[in-house]
Amino acid sequence: MSEIWDMLDKNGHKTGRTFLRSEAANIAEGDYYLVVHIYIKNSKNQWLMQKRSLLKESFPGEWDITGGAVVSGEDSVTGAMREVEEEIGVSLATENLKLFARIKKKNHFVDIYKAEKDFDTENCVLDPLEVDAVKWVSADELLAYAFDRHEKTYDAIVKALVSGR
Repeated sequence: MSEIWDMLDKNGHKTGRTFLRSEAANIAEGDYYLVVHIYIKNSKNQWLMQKRSLLKESFPGEWDITGGAVVSGEDSVTGAMREVEEEIGVSLATENLKLFARIKKKNHFVDIYKAEKDFDTENCVLDPLEVDAVKWVSADELLAYAFDRHEKTYDAIVKALVSGR
């Protein structure tokens, strides 16, 4: 069953309309949906990365951060907590999450969160349709990964997030 997403207007507000995930590539100009990216840091100043499942349609087998689309009825924070729980089996509380930035793209918004939590990656429960592996990396290692699918604005925001600005 395909996920149902809320349609947003150009200002990021829900319009009251919904659509199926399978229709995302065909939404009308001026309509948007919401995606969340969650950068998780531990007390050793390491950042969590996850290897996308080889079963994923987009960017299979690439190292990335946790994230996904917010489903209908959720707010951004709830969507972020759900994505982390679904993909890697780690529970976050709202106080663990801080909205760092919102980026407006062609047909969606991206809310970028920073979360701080200590956990052993050996205890993560990975969704095999989403994630093949997880690991902690240094800030420099995180920044060295070429997220070529993101534009320069996104890269600048991630650099600011990682550096603590």
